[in-house]
Amino acid sequence: MKKALILGYGISGKACYDVLKEDYSVYVYDDKKIDGIKQISKGELENELPLFDLTIRSPGFNIHSEIFSLVSLLSKEVISEIELGYRYLKNRNVDIIAVTGSNGKTTVVTLIGELLKSINKKYYLLGNIGTPLISKVKDIEEGSTVVLELSSFQLENIKEFTFNIAIITNITPNHLDHVPNYSYYVGSKKKLLQNINNQIVLTNGNSYLKEYKRNTINIYDNKIVYYKKDKLYYIDKIIVKKEELTNQSGYILEDISYALLGVVLLYGFNKNYISAIKNFSGVKYRQEVLKVGNTIFINDGKSTTVDSLNNAMQLYKRNKRIIILGGIYKSEGIENTKFKRDDLLLIYGRDSNIIKDKTKRGLIFNTLNEALSYLITLDLEQKVIIYSPSCSSLDQYSSYIERSKEFENFIKEHFYVSK
Repeated sequence: MKKALILGYGISGKACYDVLKEDYSVYVYDDKKIDGIKQISKGELENELPLFDLTIRSPGFNIHSEIFSLVSLLSKEVISEIELGYRYLKNRNVDIIAVTGSNGKTTVVTLIGELLKSINKKYYLLGNIGTPLISKVKDIEEGSTVVLELSSFQLENIKEFTFNIAIITNITPNHLDHVPNYSYYVGSKKKLLQNINNQIVLTNGNSYLKEYKRNTINIYDNKIVYYKKDKLYYIDKIIVKKEELTNQSGYILEDISYALLGVVLLYGFNKNYISAIKNFSGVKYRQEVLKVGNTIFINDGKSTTVDSLNNAMQLYKRNKRIIILGGIYKSEGIENTKFKRDDLLLIYGRDSNIIKDKTKRGLIFNTLNEALSYLITLDLEQKVIIYSPSCSSLDQYSSYIERSKEFENFIKEHFYVSK
């Protein structure tokens, strides 16, 4: 029987195991003990040097580790969970919309889902948004649309993977704590296009895609779907004004342009899209605005980059603001962020001293809870509190969701009841 190895037994690793066990003798390499499966240790890999027909690398597994180098040598093929899932789909009548970028991926993917729902198109939102592609391949219906949110880590080990429409929202420095340099990070995003033929890529005009000029449509420079002066156009006709949107976040018209253009290119324009766009409330913990009396709280706990922080700071620029940030600093450029003179920074987490050194300002706290406990000692009347960490959450939390809920619950406990 063929042998397969799974590197990392998280959500995607388990999903791969459940599919591969039917055709392979499957081994798992993971630091934690897992009951009911065949695990292989570092010592066994180094001393026995077993050969594998296939290895699946989970997105969180370090591609630059010694173990990965050894396993790559011992395996006929090393691929990602996304590549494995694609191989089950490639001969089926299924459209694939692939979305990657440093910021905005989840919002664009979710928006696409709302647009497809409005025309009763069967669709699946999979990938980095939370549900592994491989876990659904057996259930995906013919004639449906698979919308994939793809991180740079998921793209590192693709081989045959391709798409109908690709969207690259933007590329800004990110994950620099896990990759050798910025060029490597950009390269991992660009790898999405390695099998491109006549497909279309939607982008914002990044220079690294210049050799794919005939395949790209610039959302800022096209005559199909675009926006200007807070108005969204379809072929020179205004279809939505920003003031009509439920979601008023700073980046929303750009994200709508990506989503709408992608769907229009595949399925044509439908008037149902307009109400779907207007009623889109946004992604949980992405610039959520909570108003309590004269105080405004913005829960942007999904923010993991400086670019997303800068975007959140476009909101309420005329107000006095308290900005809470911190965690694992993994992008760059916070020293260039244009804070206002009267902005107060509350910085917490592992890299709080690094952030304070770069910004030359702010108060340091060990944890978010400590920062919030200090917050309630301040006069918050007429103030805007922006929680946009701009860092990874993994120094103190299992995910951005956990820290976002902590901020949300703190507001409910201390402000909803008291005001």
